[in-house]
Amino acid sequence: MPTSGRTSVTGSKGAAAGVVAAVVVASASAGSLPPPLFRAAGQGTALASSGPRIAAAASCDVRVVDAGSKPTLVKRFGYCREDRFESATIGLWLGKNTIVEENVLSPSPHGDSYELWVGRPRGTLHQLGGEWGWTDSGEPPTYGCDRVVAAGGGVVAITPVPNNLGDATACTGHASTQIVLKGAVDKKLTIAGAWGVLATNGKRIALGGFDSSVKRTAELAIVDLDGRRLGTPHFAAGDVQRAYRGWFTPAGLFLDTKRGLVGPGSRLLVDGYSDITIGEGRAIYIRGRQLRGRRLKGGADRLIMKLPFPDSYVAAGTYGVAVQTGTVSERNAVYRIPWSTIDQVVPRSR
Repeated sequence: MPTSGRTSVTGSKGAAAGVVAAVVVASASAGSLPPPLFRAAGQGTALASSGPRIAAAASCDVRVVDAGSKPTLVKRFGYCREDRFESATIGLWLGKNTIVEENVLSPSPHGDSYELWVGRPRGTLHQLGGEWGWTDSGEPPTYGCDRVVAAGGGVVAITPVPNNLGDATACTGHASTQIVLKGAVDKKLTIAGAWGVLATNGKRIALGGFDSSVKRTAELAIVDLDGRRLGTPHFAAGDVQRAYRGWFTPAGLFLDTKRGLVGPGSRLLVDGYSDITIGEGRAIYIRGRQLRGRRLKGGADRLIMKLPFPDSYVAAGTYGVAVQTGTVSERNAVYRIPWSTIDQVVPRSR
């Protein structure tokens, strides 16, 4: 099964056992972790947030929490419906009344298969596109188009990209790229060239290019929801080539890259983190057993609070920041930290 870590353009992948939730009313004080929204038996495998909503996965159990509500278990689909112990949900993205799940099936060390499912969190999910993966015990060794996903502004954007997971390469030779939009916008658009989505804010989409040998290039494109090209901010070539994901903000586009979080002009803002998110003009990130933050427009890097374990994910919403612990150690819990708590340590930009 995969382990935690940034292994794709957009985020982390992992695998786990089952989940048992216990709901607790959350409150917070500056510098201390609040009681968890719920605890889980097993390893946390994915975390996402949008508006007041949080989605968290452990193995194949995905739970969604809205403001003031108890966690709701999302019905299982695909690999997760078929096989509990050899599958997991390893990616989550939220849009307006929309959830996107990436599932993996890993029955042996000789290959993995992946799939995407999309729909309403409390409704029926539908598979989007075909499977992709790799095997060392059959032909072809690499099959299907990989997918990269970005979410923001109530929209989830999805693009197929070349699949380099096995000993060969699949899904090559793109003369154009189809972008699928779900959530606040439900449409498909096609643009010339081979691209993978990096970020969206519901109005614009940032894309990273691929060349004819299916390697990432230094080309960055910004398009609107009709596919029209917009002005593109300057970033160093290496940062574009090694970007995992990004965020549109009033302070400009920020990219999560191999060397860290970089802003316009490839200014390095934060490095040395295991996971990071952006919200309310601040970068909030995990470094070891610390939840830290700093303003996007500059200022001191500050410790917000200590965490019980170093293996954690983080995601931002309108309520504040969600933290999922136990992404490796199987000591899984999900917390909600309000912006008022973070404001006391890392004030909002004026």
